[in-house]
Amino acid sequence: MASIGVIGGGILGTLCALLATERGYHVTIVEQDPQLWRRASRVNEGKIHLGPIFALGDEATHRLMVRGALAFAPVVERAVGHRVEWDRLASDPFRYLVMEDSLASPEELAARYAAINRVAADVPGTSYLGRPLDRVVDTTVRVDDATGLASFDTTERAVDPELLAEVILEAVRDAGIRVSVGVEAIGIEEDSRGATIRVADGPDLGPFDMVVNATWEGQHLFVSREHRHALNYRVKAAVRMARDPDHRTVTMVHGPYGDVVRLATHTYMSWYPSGRILHEWGWEPSAKVGEALASIQHRTDITEQILDALRSRGLWSGGGEVLEAIGGVILGHGSVDIDERRSDLHARSEFGTTRVGRVVTPHNFKLTTAPLAAAQAIDALGDIA
Repeated sequence: MASIGVIGGGILGTLCALLATERGYHVTIVEQDPQLWRRASRVNEGKIHLGPIFALGDEATHRLMVRGALAFAPVVERAVGHRVEWDRLASDPFRYLVMEDSLASPEELAARYAAINRVAADVPGTSYLGRPLDRVVDTTVRVDDATGLASFDTTERAVDPELLAEVILEAVRDAGIRVSVGVEAIGIEEDSRGATIRVADGPDLGPFDMVVNATWEGQHLFVSREHRHALNYRVKAAVRMARDPDHRTVTMVHGPYGDVVRLATHTYMSWYPSGRILHEWGWEPSAKVGEALASIQHRTDITEQILDALRSRGLWSGGGEVLEAIGGVILGHGSVDIDERRSDLHARSEFGTTRVGRVVTPHNFKLTTAPLAAAQAIDALGDIA
């Protein structure tokens, strides 16, 4: 039986492991944290993008987001081997609120949303998280009663990362996949026997017939130099609140704003001007990225700033207990941040898989497209049985 090593235990890595196991491969997941799903896959709002947040991006980005969104549920269900109750996991649909100093006017956004609707109508597939998808955005501009802002109703929803993790990790356990947690992979060495994963402290793992590089901000460690490129690294903090009936599911557009997302287990609240605690661009993240991530749980000042900003804009009435401050790394392109129209972060069209020797690296920058990226990565393994 062919053996596969998967570096990274988030949504991408665990789905790669399950899909590889489905093909009969013997799989080992290697994760640096003490548990799977403790980093970027957990600390986000769970939005399964249909494209409107990238309204200023290109058509390729919109098409990719719709493809990923429509593939999300089918690929996850294929990986776990059963149907998922998506309505139990998913939020209410998002309302998009147009901020006073938005990078695009409500009229421009309406035109761009109409174009996204046309893209969605052209992408194969009609089911989105278990519901029919007829359009992405209602392009009628409405006034939001709570804030007085121009607004748009969408069909876009978020999936609770905690509940999604339960579904996927149960499948990992049931599949008998070997999991090595608390193990920091620092490199991959190939020889005639296969690919060996070098670790920071302890015996190396392998050799494996193939290795899937399913890491997030550390993916550069396992990509040959000629295939590397500079990335935009942003560390973003947010707040998890106990659910409250007054919480709504909204996204503030278009630019450096945030979200309030009422999920099944908690409410996610972010305000980017306060929550962005680091922004850099380079071939690999500096030590400051790890330091910034580690500091978030102690930054009560950031939590207060986020909540104060949302309260002052009528987006939070004060209900719900603060559960924890969370944060993760957002990856993208270009050195210019999201608060400028010219920023490359308004697009997320890079996608696909690179195979070099015995190492397969999916190119994926969003939770939305992770299942599709996992399926393509396992296809890229080829016939190694």
